[in-house]
Amino acid sequence: MAQSTSTTIRHILITGEPGAGKTTLLRRVCETLFQQSQQMPCYGFYTEEVRGNTRSRIGFDVVTLDGKSRTPLARTNEHITSPSATFPRIGQYNVFVDEFERVALPLITDIQTPCICLIDEIGKMELLSSKFKRQIQTLLDKPNMILIATIPIKSVPFVDTIRRRKDCHLITVTRENRFGMTLRNDLMIYIEELKKNIS
Repeated sequence: MAQSTSTTIRHILITGEPGAGKTTLLRRVCETLFQQSQQMPCYGFYTEEVRGNTRSRIGFDVVTLDGKSRTPLARTNEHITSPSATFPRIGQYNVFVDEFERVALPLITDIQTPCICLIDEIGKMELLSSKFKRQIQTLLDKPNMILIATIPIKSVPFVDTIRRRKDCHLITVTRENRFGMTLRNDLMIYIEELKKNIS
């Protein structure tokens, strides 16, 4: 993390190729935050892969930070429960935008500051929701809050505008640096510095 923590930096974006370990890093950071004795409130959700009996990927779920609740975000054609329904598609996946908004939006809307908001991820599926896009913009501009989010490494117009913000620090996860504790420890040090500006 060569970039110094300045008062202009308020949020952290985690990017990397698919499978590089972005979600794993975010989960480990969240676990560490929850273990702290003087815990700052954390809000948000994860997006996890769902695999079928043959271990092939059949979709994605939205999962609460504590892991106790999940709801389908997307499924392939053969794994949707309403075959006659029509859903927007990203690649081979049908995306359940209404269900995503029903479950995920309250997790990042009804929040009390100061706090940390962790979102995995701000990606093409989630951005099918215009309400989600508006809420992300609200969070980025909200005072006394740190947003830690994963974003795709490939260009997505809405994500690109976030990536260019001067108050966002970008971290790239690779298959080389994801192993061990260094990346997580460096990220936690960075978060602790940002917390000083809002607590």
